Amino acid sequence: MTKALNNASLEEQGGIKSNTHKTRLPSLKLFGEFLKSETTVKRLNHI
Repeated sequence: MTKALNNASLEEQGGIKSNTHKTRLPSLKLFGEFLKSETTVKRLNHI
């Protein structure tokens, strides 16, 4: 899930690893961990 969130962020930035994308990474990791522990969501399109 975390990898999918990272890829979605990168895609939104046009595939460029900008500072915006890099600053999102810690939050995306925490959000992915939250989704795993608190929900039954298995795919990004279910969010």
